[in-house]
Amino acid sequence: MKSKRYSLDWEMLEEQKKTMEDLVAEIINDPELPELEELVIGQFTLGYDDEENMDTIIKGLVDNREKLQHIKSFYFGDMDSEECEVSWITQGNYTPIWEAFPNLERLVIKGSNGLSLGKISHAKLSSLQLINGGLDKSVLAEIRDADLPALERLEIYLGDDNYGANIGKAELEDFGNHAKLPALRELGLVNSYIQDEVVAAILPTAIAQRSEILNFSYGALTDQGAQGMIAAMTGLAGCKQIYIEHHYVGQVMQEKVVEAGNQQGIKVVFDDQQEAEVYSGETYYSILLSE
Repeated sequence: MKSKRYSLDWEMLEEQKKTMEDLVAEIINDPELPELEELVIGQFTLGYDDEENMDTIIKGLVDNREKLQHIKSFYFGDMDSEECEVSWITQGNYTPIWEAFPNLERLVIKGSNGLSLGKISHAKLSSLQLINGGLDKSVLAEIRDADLPALERLEIYLGDDNYGANIGKAELEDFGNHAKLPALRELGLVNSYIQDEVVAAILPTAIAQRSEILNFSYGALTDQGAQGMIAAMTGLAGCKQIYIEHHYVGQVMQEKVVEAGNQQGIKVVFDDQQEAEVYSGETYYSILLSE
């Protein structure tokens, strides 16, 4: 897939006074555009003003939809921490894109401030990834109610409550038992400060039990959550693999989980074990992405 990244760096924003409208114009007038299948939107703001959100770019692309019907993938917000911390990225309302881009197959959105997916209905989208340090429960509800018959891969970063995360047991159970997503094969609920609770809430639900691949990476998963995983494995009829990267599960417990998985025909992969930090008698578990 031929991809190109478009962005406004510090000099362009501060010295040249480039705007998001200029960024959209660069995309639309790019001679390479007809050859591209993926558009990646990088830095578009200095991150200091909540009014500088992604809506301007979304509107600009939608207004020029006739030149973008060949695009199969969008990545909105591809910025590293030096460009803009993920917690500073102000997103937008993605309602218009579902109708405007019927050939879209993949969507990645980084940042969650002001994020709304709206009423989601799309026939071809097969992959959706939300990368952030703290997701609001309203977004999970939008995905729960989505009409996405072709969606095969869903990865949701849940985040830290210090950065807006407010998705708990009730929301996860509701999502897991009521989201339709008939083609879903791979489900990732990752990067949570309550990863143990995430695993306990989602594994007994219908969506987990029919998914072939489950991903619980990047969060604060401990032996407690891993023990619950063992107990729930007998109900995971469709599962073939569970992947856990960046975690706090001890080696002995890892071996127990892997063995329990083997007995159920599930390959469990652990990677990148972390060490908890202790300050003044309190134990702290860091997730991969928060600020």
